[in-house]
Amino acid sequence: MALRRVLALFFGHFHATGNSEVLANPSLVKRRDLDPSRICMAGIRLGGAATSIPLNKVAQVTSAPIVACSSSSDGSRKYFDAAGKQLTLQAVIANAMEFRGILHYANCLSFGITEGAVSAFSFYGDHLRMFAQIKTFEALLAEFGEPDITLVDEAYGDHMGYTIYYNQSKKLMVWDSWANSLSSVRFGPPTDELLGRADAAQLGRSLS
Repeated sequence: MALRRVLALFFGHFHATGNSEVLANPSLVKRRDLDPSRICMAGIRLGGAATSIPLNKVAQVTSAPIVACSSSSDGSRKYFDAAGKQLTLQAVIANAMEFRGILHYANCLSFGITEGAVSAFSFYGDHLRMFAQIKTFEALLAEFGEPDITLVDEAYGDHMGYTIYYNQSKKLMVWDSWANSLSSVRFGPPTDELLGRADAAQLGRSLS
């Protein structure tokens, strides 16, 4: 009985840190039936405590309530509150972790925080090399399956690409038609931008 318990703990830990790691498992990222509550990115579990994120890896923060404005100079970002007082990065991180915000690593990983929990995470940049063989949007759909929401991205009348969302896996992906490549993958609930752009029929299919 004791041996069974040890083996269960071992294999459970392996699943949580190995098979469920999206950065090391492209086949997992592709799954439509993926349970998002069982995945992690860089060892951080989706839905887990925000305090599990190593603070020394956070390079920037966006959308923290305490920040009224920010600016960049000399490769670093400065944050200011509503009174114009400059805030430390540590203070901004603490505010985001308590309430809401997005914490960004320097190596193209981002974590969305809502009320002290990791509500979303995304990866981009060099992490997408595992999908470098996908050269067209049609090939992307062939590998990932038909999404629940498909939005055409345009700028000044020019076609830029597509934003797609999969309901069950809570996966949002952005395709860059100019670069002919995937530009980001995000796991988490639909973003406000997605909800604002999707039509009623698409939302009905996705959120039902």
